[in-house]
Amino acid sequence: GSYHRQLKSFKVRLDGSEREIVNDSFHHFFILNSDFYGQQLSEHVIRKLYENYRNLLLHNAALAVDHILFLGEPNGPAFPVQNGKPHVNVSAFLQITRGAVGKFLSHAETIVPRSMQDKINRLKK
Repeated sequence: GSYHRQLKSFKVRLDGSEREIVNDSFHHFFILNSDFYGQQLSEHVIRKLYENYRNLLLHNAALAVDHILFLGEPNGPAFPVQNGKPHVNVSAFLQITRGAVGKFLSHAETIVPRSMQDKINRLKK
């Protein structure tokens, strides 16, 4: 998602409207609804995935209560929601991520050079 941040020509369908990846928070996870991942998640679910999986795992090595990572079927739903809480089917997420990375790499030479992320990366060198 960071390579598409503030790129006006890149939009994803979210809750019935076209949205841009505007900032570097949970908006990066909007990429899940792009052609790269092919999901149809609500903004609420995307925000929960970001807050309860990405942030807690990365910063605290923990998961939110009743939020589950599990090894399900690779062709099953990647983010099933139960009782209002999204879970992560790691096998399915890996499967769709392989496809997303392949799609990204096949277009990387046009995506990366015009991205905000590339500008940030160059400033850090």
